[in-house]
Amino acid sequence: EWAKNVVSGKGSKLEKLLIVDHSQIDYLPFRKDFFIESPEIAKMSAEAVAAYRKELDNIKVKGKDVPKPIKDWHQCGLSSRILQ
Repeated sequence: EWAKNVVSGKGSKLEKLLIVDHSQIDYLPFRKDFFIESPEIAKMSAEAVAAYRKELDNIKVKGKDVPKPIKDWHQCGLSSRILQ
């Protein structure tokens, strides 16, 4: 019922915004790998990462190529202007 209203134009403005067929849109290519690991983080061994996650309330992670945890904001790759 909800989808019929949206498709027929009877839905609210918000509902109309929710349905977008992205396969029909020709987006410009962009780099999807936004995170660049800092040298400090890259040097952390698997054991050091596991110990740090345990120290941080035993953080559990799932997935493929999960990034290592950061210890300070400057390790996020943000500019010094943003960090001030």
